[in-house]
Amino acid sequence: MIRQLTARAGRPFLIVNHPVTPRTDLHQQGNGKSIALNLRDYNAAIRSAAKTHRLGLLNFPHRLEKKKLDYETLLSEDGVHLSAQGNRIYAELVFEEMTTMLVPDR
Repeated sequence: MIRQLTARAGRPFLIVNHPVTPRTDLHQQGNGKSIALNLRDYNAAIRSAAKTHRLGLLNFPHRLEKKKLDYETLLSEDGVHLSAQGNRIYAELVFEEMTTMLVPDR
């Protein structure tokens, strides 16, 4: 996807996924790990890919901390997916990042 976007003058950036409920006994996946543990590895791969390909990176958990938002209140009851409020905030942060990338002096 990165090659396809950049070949068409796109400016891709990657997003570190939102945190999930940290309890490791919840939402066990096929490999025996919790979603939280698998997400940790996935986010590390996202960070590595952004560095390797010199892409912008939206660190969603960091942005939540900067805005002093409690991520647990942004999650739905399952502790994994975003609530309606969480999706709104996620969209706002992605928009802010895109605006910063496309209009840097803003």
